[in-house]
Amino acid sequence: MSRITSMIFAIAFIASPVFAQSVEVTNQALLEVVTVDENGEVKISYEEAEIVLPGSAILYRMEYTNVGDTPAEGVVLKSPISPSLVYTEGSAESDGLRVQYSIDSGVTFANREDLVVTNPDGTLRPALATDLTNIQWTVFGSLDLEASATVSFRAIVK
Repeated sequence: MSRITSMIFAIAFIASPVFAQSVEVTNQALLEVVTVDENGEVKISYEEAEIVLPGSAILYRMEYTNVGDTPAEGVVLKSPISPSLVYTEGSAESDGLRVQYSIDSGVTFANREDLVVTNPDGTLRPALATDLTNIQWTVFGSLDLEASATVSFRAIVK
């Protein structure tokens, strides 16, 4: 597979857990690789994303584990969406967690359908994927001792 472009983007993924207990978070940015085999079947795989090209699909994955000695309460995971990326609608995976989004750099979060943007003329419109700046996952209840789970989302490099 050859990749030709005049621009190359480095990928940085920063996710921050918000809680008082000991929860360890591991982040990964994976490049989506689409290939077609000799039978014409499309295969999707993922590889470490160190340098990517505009138009590349990236899977951001965050694994979180309770490494403390008590169940973790109030676990909230937050991830910015880099300005060099566009969130892929419906791609935030959560294993039953509450997923909310921000359009103000993580100051406030709301359900996706509740986000609105004020146009220059004062009218309101639903927020687009290009307006999203952050994603937040909230764990319901507690995270048991040694429990581990993963959240993820996809984005396209501008």
